[in-house]
Amino acid sequence: MTDFDTVSERTWGNGDDCLRVHIFAENGVSREELDIAYDALTDAVGQVYNDDERASNIDYAQVLAHDANEDLPCSGDDRQDRRENMRQHIHEWLTDHNFTEQGCYLWLTECGVGNGQDGAWNGTAVAFISTDWYRSPDDYLGAMAIHESLHTYINHGCDDVSNRTDGNEHDLGTVTSYDNVTPLAASYENSEKYHENGNCSGQNPDSNSYTYWLSGCTRRSVSDSLEHKNAWFHDGF
Repeated sequence: MTDFDTVSERTWGNGDDCLRVHIFAENGVSREELDIAYDALTDAVGQVYNDDERASNIDYAQVLAHDANEDLPCSGDDRQDRRENMRQHIHEWLTDHNFTEQGCYLWLTECGVGNGQDGAWNGTAVAFISTDWYRSPDDYLGAMAIHESLHTYINHGCDDVSNRTDGNEHDLGTVTSYDNVTPLAASYENSEKYHENGNCSGQNPDSNSYTYWLSGCTRRSVSDSLEHKNAWFHDGF
């Protein structure tokens, strides 16, 4: 096997700015887990691309899944160190393998980490989730793949985004009337870090089921973040 094999791909439309997510499975992560993340993200990205409520500024979207022959580092004095070591390693790997196009690069790892780095509308942004932490049930792993990937496309410095939250992007998620946790609230639904002060969130402490459905706040925030980026560069900042 080469350093990576592309096993699945889905594309919507064409254009300049792309809502693109590359998903990589490190050694030890199963094909089944990679497929769960891929199916979840094709669902979520398709929702944003086809959303009638959004501004019509997302004309191009892609989700690609890769089986990577790579072992990510899982070392550090604490969780923050592990995140930084892993992020640096992934950026170096992407450079070495000529992954330079704008987008999110999500890695599935057995290491106990989870994080999404913003900036995917402007360049290469890295995210990763632990299959050990989020493997069961399947819809939890899928929801967290969406969760960390969309963090990279949401700019909390955008006024339209910050006005929907209480300073926490997880407020863009919600618990539905059917007690399903949407992706941006996943893993925070029972935490004090998940607030009810934003304009989007709801909370049910007994909720433990997950959906790939994105709240309207989440879909609009992805779109508004792209609009914010384009306005920022157009104005010469």
